[in-house]
Amino acid sequence: ISGWAKLRGNPKKPVITGNFYLDTTTILVDYLNTRFTFGGDFFVNQKGVFSTDRITLIDEDKTGTAQAELALTFDNFKNLKLNLDITKANNLKCLNTQRNDNDLFFGLGYVDGTCRIHGPLSAIDMEINLKTKAKSKLYIPYTETEVNTIAEFIEFKKKPGQEDQDTKKDKSSIGIKEPSIDLL
Repeated sequence: ISGWAKLRGNPKKPVITGNFYLDTTTILVDYLNTRFTFGGDFFVNQKGVFSTDRITLIDEDKTGTAQAELALTFDNFKNLKLNLDITKANNLKCLNTQRNDNDLFFGLGYVDGTCRIHGPLSAIDMEINLKTKAKSKLYIPYTETEVNTIAEFIEFKKKPGQEDQDTKKDKSSIGIKEPSIDLL
């Protein structure tokens, strides 16, 4: 990390401004057990931290990429809100979990497409428009075929040409606010 920041004001309401550069930074998305590497220029001010340009995300296999714009906003360093727009995902590894990692789903996922993750950290919204790649495998431990009580926010779809038997259920509230997921 390199850059500069200016901090002034009082401890109850500090005023910060600055720019910084992250070089080859790796983050772990714990819930999905995936790591992404990125670098780029950011600026910080009273309203939050923002990427100045699109940043390139590279997955842990170094075979998938995506473009992203990031904003982490706050009010006096409280009430954190995320706005992450991911575009041009190409063969991006976005899931790498085992059965013991998650009771709702697990598997290996490579995707193309876009998604937007935004809102307060306590109630994240996700708008997901991703298409799985051939080597993806998603497992949802689920025994009922007519009633969906485990993950009510999932809509099961048939591929074009198959019998149209979609099952759509109400949205659930398991810490994710109004997700939209299509499994193709």
